[in-house]
Amino acid sequence: MCENSFKFFMYPWFAMGHLTSFIHLSNKLAEKGHKIFFILPTGTQSKLEQFNLHPEQIRFIPITVPHVEGLPSGTETTADISFSLNPLLRYAMDLTQPMIESFLQELKPHFVFFDFTHWLPSLTHRLGIKSINYFTISPAAVGYLIRDVSLTEAPKGFPPSSIKLYAHEMRALNDINNGKEFGCGITFVQRILMATNNCDAIAFKTCTEMEGPYSEFLEIKFKKPVILAGPVLPEPPTSTLDDKWAKWFNQFKSKTVIFCAFGSETRLRKDQFQELLLGLELTGFPFLAALKPPIGTQSIEQALPEGFTERIQKQGIIHEGWIQQQLILGHPSIGCFVTHCGLGSLSESMVNDCQLVLMPHAGDQIINARLMGGDLRIGVEVEKGHENGLFTKEGVVKAVRAVMEDDMAGTSASRPRTFKKEEAELEEEERSEEESEESSKDEAETEKQKGTQGIIQVENPNLAKPKNVKARDINMDKTTELSRRERGEIEKQKAHERYMKLQEQGKTDQAQKDLERLALIRQKRADAAKKREEEKTAREQKKLEARKLAPRINVKQV
Repeated sequence: MCENSFKFFMYPWFAMGHLTSFIHLSNKLAEKGHKIFFILPTGTQSKLEQFNLHPEQIRFIPITVPHVEGLPSGTETTADISFSLNPLLRYAMDLTQPMIESFLQELKPHFVFFDFTHWLPSLTHRLGIKSINYFTISPAAVGYLIRDVSLTEAPKGFPPSSIKLYAHEMRALNDINNGKEFGCGITFVQRILMATNNCDAIAFKTCTEMEGPYSEFLEIKFKKPVILAGPVLPEPPTSTLDDKWAKWFNQFKSKTVIFCAFGSETRLRKDQFQELLLGLELTGFPFLAALKPPIGTQSIEQALPEGFTERIQKQGIIHEGWIQQQLILGHPSIGCFVTHCGLGSLSESMVNDCQLVLMPHAGDQIINARLMGGDLRIGVEVEKGHENGLFTKEGVVKAVRAVMEDDMAGTSASRPRTFKKEEAELEEEERSEEESEESSKDEAETEKQKGTQGIIQVENPNLAKPKNVKARDINMDKTTELSRRERGEIEKQKAHERYMKLQEQGKTDQAQKDLERLALIRQKRADAAKKREEEKTAREQKKLEARKLAPRINVKQV
């Protein structure tokens, strides 16, 4: 091991998303010549070996998960149990404390990276080892969710943002935070707060450009360094897409296919599973959906809507099981990724050229969706009921078409999402008016279409369709009279251009807020730098005084 290298000890929460996140970080550290000791369940080692790019530097240390009454025999990760049993798995990991202490005494690492094991910082302090709480969720999620009070509003001092919770989300997240942990007499959020308050530093896989204000908020809140490791993206796969999938994707044009995947653990209710599939069907785009069987069912086939398989034979595929997500997202035919908003999936999608439809289901996924769709405006979230949290097939269609049709028209990079939404609403309003005018001509035909208008369209192949005119298609030199819709398009585009000019000049309310926040951030950074310099000077002064008082002491030994 080279002179400037360190030894790192990894003990992640036993969930595949956490394990893979820690192994990606381990790979980055191993590239710099550092040595990694990675704790993981015995039966999970074979699943992670494919991600270990530096086996000479990264040493897996498999351990047996202690048995806890109530856990199914052989449980190793959250993939083996239902969500309600997670506290039992956390307790099983708590029981490994003597084993972990023995490893630390033997291996003598410089740093320990961990997340849910709240007792580790006290252990590492006693052994003279630095501990780093490495969150696999975002700084925004930690800042908003990790607190032992009700989540009815943003915490005091939280940066201005689009993040907010609806009633059903507040109820679910408060229940998780306040759920009693098995065997230790604390709540889940108290476990995380203990880990965070007692560690030496906090780390995230993000960057200042995306979440700088939230990171600074956490530095102030927890009074300790916040380390941003960058996105920590996995290396591009060296394998190629399976022939089965390559052949299927290759039959479609560029940016025309929907890819829907919700990770290794997310399972929907049966009724929501069916709404999702019906929504994908109604978009009219080809799709591949990689999903788990719904809650209460043993297979995908048991839960499919009636007649669904026959209807989508040429349009879509429903796949159960593991799939090459990174390679699929990079295929040129993919135009849209419908995601559960796990941080890993979002990172993989952002390095590929596809649009995002956001469908969060639990925990930090909700904050990720608001951050991506609101603050960063790089996705459209599927609308849900504020009280019951349910989405509809129409909501799925609306979100997918908002990103797919705009992207295919070549406008997604030039206009903010807010203007796309306004355009969609205007076009919907105009369509409603045109349909109302048409109904006065043929009331009988209108009666036949009630209940299906805007959802299912039976098309006559011999009927010439009117072409929707966009503002970019209009020849401004023509002297012919423009329609109301064309005039509206032109006025809307002019208004947009005026707004963007004012935004660039710093004359809009939003621009002023951005400038004020930037000034505040710069001042905070300057104050922090000044404080660090003063502390450094004070430490050097103390060292100098100590040397004068005790000249015979060996400094290296100290």
